[in-house]
Amino acid sequence: MPLPAPYLRLLQAFDALPGVGPQAAGRLTQFILMGNQNGQGNNAHGNDAGSELAQAILAAGETLVMCERCYRYAMQSVCDDCAGHEQGGTLWVVENTEAQLSAENRGWRQLFVLHGLLSPVAGIGPAQLHLPQLRQRVAAEGVAELKLLLSQGVEADVTTQFIQDLLADLPVTVERLQEEPEYGTA
Repeated sequence: MPLPAPYLRLLQAFDALPGVGPQAAGRLTQFILMGNQNGQGNNAHGNDAGSELAQAILAAGETLVMCERCYRYAMQSVCDDCAGHEQGGTLWVVENTEAQLSAENRGWRQLFVLHGLLSPVAGIGPAQLHLPQLRQRVAAEGVAELKLLLSQGVEADVTTQFIQDLLADLPVTVERLQEEPEYGTA
């Protein structure tokens, strides 16, 4: 007997997520359908984990926007940190939301979140990373120092070089930190 279409749809939805392969997709599907790890709530009507996940996904999609200044996820067009922003000084450029959390844990508040790295193969160019807006912000606010918190690798190297070239005519120093971002430290 073939698997029901809703089961396959859920399995394929998990499998389509980055970093989730077929085996993990199968485990996640089983967990959602079987309830929590204790086996409670073994159907769609008694499954708190599945309902909570569905509600969280819907709520995030309906309420979150990107801050138009730093590109953090926020509840309004300008996030709380940017609403009371300081100008000048140091601006921390981080690769993604995980690096943002690491930076915030260190007390760094003047941020700019790229949400990725330059990757022509994946179709990710300067516009997708909001690099023209980064240049505009650095110029308009008189940022003196830009610190890049990026992962290691060719795409991070290319992104660093592009940012350095983009800002070469502005009075700002650009430094890439040689440490790995501490992801998951929130």
